[in-house]
Amino acid sequence: MLDDKIVQMYFKQPDTMLENKVINYSLTEGLLQISSSLFTLTNMDAKTFDDRHDDVFYFLYNNFQDTLISMFKSANFFVKELNDRTHAINEANKIVFYLSLGCVFTSVLMLIPVVHIVN
Repeated sequence: MLDDKIVQMYFKQPDTMLENKVINYSLTEGLLQISSSLFTLTNMDAKTFDDRHDDVFYFLYNNFQDTLISMFKSANFFVKELNDRTHAINEANKIVFYLSLGCVFTSVLMLIPVVHIVN
């Protein structure tokens, strides 16, 4: 998912009514493009900040399109992987816990006759 060119980024065409230019990026490249656009916006003068500016359009339009959907898919993949690993570790911890309880009860049962003999 991170290397496939599945995220479509839309670029504003200058002074035309044509459709926006579309380029496919990987999720990593798309996030870097949006980060670059955000960096440009944070350093922009407040007087030039309007919705007709290319970087403003790029950030607002692309941040809520395919990039957001791809980020949710990627995050859900990692959350599912984390849940699977946690479940496997939880099962291993249960086995170790029950084995240790068995060892404790066995050793207590073995110590009861020794204590009676000593007393």
